[in-house]
Amino acid sequence: MGALLLAKAIANKISDPKISLVDEYEKNWLSNFKNEIELMKFARKLYENMDNDKIEKLFSIAKEVLSTKDVLEIDYDLHLSSIIKFIGVKNALKICKEIFGNVVTNHLKKFNNLIK
Repeated sequence: MGALLLAKAIANKISDPKISLVDEYEKNWLSNFKNEIELMKFARKLYENMDNDKIEKLFSIAKEVLSTKDVLEIDYDLHLSSIIKFIGVKNALKICKEIFGNVVTNHLKKFNNLIK
């Protein structure tokens, strides 16, 4: 995807030489990945506070859900939002509630609008 964003920035630079190539690329990159970065920061905070039992439970639940899906459908440029769309927001919230309780589930609902 990075190459496509760069190509778009170059095309914009050609059509308007006043445009900064770096600024144009950064604008394109952020418009595509900013929400994903925010979701990943949130997920990392959750993961850093998990004990081994919660990690094992997470992988157990994920294994059940993913065994019924085709993982080739996941967009690997947008890891977390793609996985949430893949398993469904309701299943993602159910997993979080199962592992972390209602507190995290309520916070995750705020991020639902970030998932395209």
